[in-house]
Amino acid sequence: ITSEVIKEKEKLFCFDGFQFPYQKIPYHSKVAVYGAGKVGNAFVEQLNNSRYARCVLWVDKKSDELDDSRIKRIGELNSDEYDYDYVIIAIDNKDIAMKVKGDLLTRGVNVEKIVWDEYNKKWNSI
Repeated sequence: ITSEVIKEKEKLFCFDGFQFPYQKIPYHSKVAVYGAGKVGNAFVEQLNNSRYARCVLWVDKKSDELDDSRIKRIGELNSDEYDYDYVIIAIDNKDIAMKVKGDLLTRGVNVEKIVWDEYNKKWNSI
């Protein structure tokens, strides 16, 4: 397989320049997505299209301000109603993502369930 074919295949699974962290999430995992900005929307769309993993919960700090009933309050991460294998911090800014990680840890989320990565894919550099 040539590098061109790989680039084209990866573009199919990348929305708005952000690629879901497939390499860090096992196939058919149940995930909670934290963040309803560009990255969070891109990830939820990718999951809906690829069916790689199942988004069982989507949360955002400003859920009350958003006009989308799919997005829940952060406190739902601690609810027995939602069973997830991983929480994906869908935030592009590393400093903010690390603050969110700290908040998740204080909420009792297991560190091994928290996933963050450099999501922005620059196609010219691949």
